[in-house]
Amino acid sequence: MDATMERARELRENPTVAERVLWKHIRRRQLGGHRFRRQHPTGPYILDFFCFQKGLVLEIDGGQ
Repeated sequence: MDATMERARELRENPTVAERVLWKHIRRRQLGGHRFRRQHPTGPYILDFFCFQKGLVLEIDGGQ
């Protein structure tokens, strides 16, 4: 497994508070029936949330 995939897995296992709150509301197709992926690797980047169907990326900045 490459480093980006490994890092994405780590981020999924340890979400920020802001990511947990948003995920609670968009998981299981709760937002208009659209499916989102968490910590989706694309190239050298890791997207916080990605809806493939709409090509929508959500990047969440939370206080650390």
